[in-house]
Amino acid sequence: MPDDLTHGFQVLRAYRTLGVERSASEAEVKQAYRDLAQVWHPDRFGHDARLRAKAEEQLKTINAAFDLVKTERAGRRPTPTPKPAPRRSAQRPDAPAAERWLCPACRSEVTKGDKRCRECGQKLVFEE
Repeated sequence: MPDDLTHGFQVLRAYRTLGVERSASEAEVKQAYRDLAQVWHPDRFGHDARLRAKAEEQLKTINAAFDLVKTERAGRRPTPTPKPAPRRSAQRPDAPAAERWLCPACRSEVTKGDKRCRECGQKLVFEE
């Protein structure tokens, strides 16, 4: 039982490190990770060895947090099925309204025949 609590605290700390809520989408988590990795990349501090060492430690923490969040999310239920989009599709006006849906990750319009979202790359699953 204490191991479950410890793991839970580690996961919460990982989300806090990345600066996102636990309810954030995968795209939001990935973008937060990329932003932090860009800010704290050690190559940006090549002129000062002390700052470079601090950046390396910070980036190790960020990488570990992102790995933990990815692992924790892999054990979760899959993303809910996309719902029909109420608006017209600018990209595919020829698709009937019943065939247009919203991506659950980025909320951009997708068509029922699409395998992945064009905006974020989210894998799409359509159920009847």
